[in-house]
Amino acid sequence: GATRFINKQASIITEFDGIALYLPDIGHFIKCISNGFFNLAGKDNTLKGAALLEASRIKAISTDITKILKEYGKQMKCIEDECGDNTSLLEGKLNVAREAAMKRINAIIPHHCNDHSSCGRA
Repeated sequence: GATRFINKQASIITEFDGIALYLPDIGHFIKCISNGFFNLAGKDNTLKGAALLEASRIKAISTDITKILKEYGKQMKCIEDECGDNTSLLEGKLNVAREAAMKRINAIIPHHCNDHSSCGRA
């Protein structure tokens, strides 16, 4: 996996030997979430079928999570640029943005189950 890839890179570019780190990208993260839903549906037949954990719903959930994470990443960059070296202001604004993103992510599953009370579409 990733460690093997890092070791191969380090053998080619020796300057990076011992300092290369694996940082998961958003695509890998979303793939893990998607695979988790498919595994969950495979283990519990009550979650399979129409209007449950079917392939199209898992794809929609994964897409929604990706959108929120990308928006949060852009927002983080803007906040960092805006706050500069003011670490207390930066920390406060990042915490507010993180909480808002988490609230949106927490609303995704209920949203896809037609509970719109926490996603603003009620």
